Amino acid sequence: MVICTTQIENNMSRFQTILLENINEMIHPEKGEHGDKVFIKAPSENTPIDTFFDKNKIACVVPGNKSNVPESLNGIDFKEYIPSSDWNNDEGINHSLEEPTISRHTTGKRIAVGIVVKEPDGRIWIHEPTNHFAETEHSFPKGKAEHGLSLQANAIKEVYEETGLHAKILKHLIDVERSTSIARYYLGERIGGHPSKMGWESQSVKLVPQNRLKGLLNVSYDHAIVDKLNQLNEEVEELRLKDVATVKTNFPDADYYIRRTGSEDTVGQVVNEYSPEHIGIKIIRKDLILPEYHRYVMINNHLKGYWKNKCHGTLNLKNIRKEDVANMKLF
Repeated sequence: MVICTTQIENNMSRFQTILLENINEMIHPEKGEHGDKVFIKAPSENTPIDTFFDKNKIACVVPGNKSNVPESLNGIDFKEYIPSSDWNNDEGINHSLEEPTISRHTTGKRIAVGIVVKEPDGRIWIHEPTNHFAETEHSFPKGKAEHGLSLQANAIKEVYEETGLHAKILKHLIDVERSTSIARYYLGERIGGHPSKMGWESQSVKLVPQNRLKGLLNVSYDHAIVDKLNQLNEEVEELRLKDVATVKTNFPDADYYIRRTGSEDTVGQVVNEYSPEHIGIKIIRKDLILPEYHRYVMINNHLKGYWKNKCHGTLNLKNIRKEDVANMKLF
């Protein structure tokens, strides 16, 4: 019997390639749609935990791995969310929201819904579809509208299934018309959940600075959403604090407070404890800016010495005026 050395070498090479591919693969910890195993061909990698605390960095989480996720971020815990059996009564629904209607009968297209979940530090949560399904590298969480669910409930459910996060809806953001569907997106905030609990449709969840989104989102439809976010930022930058918040003393229901009197170093300092002498700030337009995010802005202003040239008083006792706080630019 004659053995072809070249053929043996080729077979060995193919075997080694298949073996290496299988080694690199991982099984998603969540079962697929029909209870089957889901293989991730090119798994993503966790980023170091410090990426969560730098608003200019991208943080990445992979399925089932909590090792790089802090206990909390921006004052909100990362804790697995167990949804109730009735998504229509989920606490993330904004019952006071007035939103435009979408009619399947007039559009002839199917309806999809999703939420752009924004952190107080300005970063946005996106997901990486498993094996880049439909050639989509990254996208905002969304899914088709399901019978029996309101659009808001549907959107909250999709965010949970694709990112593991529990979101609260703040406002209607944009409707994006695609070739076969119209996708409604809400702007929302994270109120719970854990990104490591993403469902089988995602191989990673990422927290991304807004100015880096387009570098990851390879589907052109998603770029319209980023443009809308940028437009909102531009509108907010022209506003004063009094346009979006109530600012006054003797305000026990405020979101946070700043010291009205003190030394040159302490006046304007952000505090959480109520005092009738502190200046209280309560954000009313949460569709434009989140309270926690603005709190961090004010902390940063104080650290940079914003109030040193704006306070009044004697050498040892300084004060700031409520009007000066109310007339501040948001950023």
